[in-house]
Amino acid sequence: MNLTLEEFLLQYQDALTELNECRERLQELEYPARGNRILKGEHAGISNQPEEYSMIKDSLTRKTEHLERLLPIKRKQIERFLGRLKPRQARILRKKYIEGLNSLEMAAWMHVQPKSAIAAVKLAIEHAQDEYNKLKT
Repeated sequence: MNLTLEEFLLQYQDALTELNECRERLQELEYPARGNRILKGEHAGISNQPEEYSMIKDSLTRKTEHLERLLPIKRKQIERFLGRLKPRQARILRKKYIEGLNSLEMAAWMHVQPKSAIAAVKLAIEHAQDEYNKLKT
């Protein structure tokens, strides 16, 4: 599977987002008034059938456990790659792709305007691209 550099760096945040969505979905299933949501027109695809409910819950539980095991692995892979870069570039990419800061948060962290923060991230990605290409070959 050939991933671009950005796809590779986003793997951790994607898995984290997916894990949070699974946890929210599990909480929805546990919510005692879930049947009332159907009456309000907010049906979340949750059946009132106990068999289907337990299958969905079991599936979400397995997926949550899988993602919890996967997160540290993805983080370690990305950290290992960032360790090959110059410290400043690695720090910028770590804040963006591991800590998940958006452009405004990046700008505040760097004490610059958002436009400059976006440019710094792009520049760090350009420099990291060379190292990533070396790893792929």
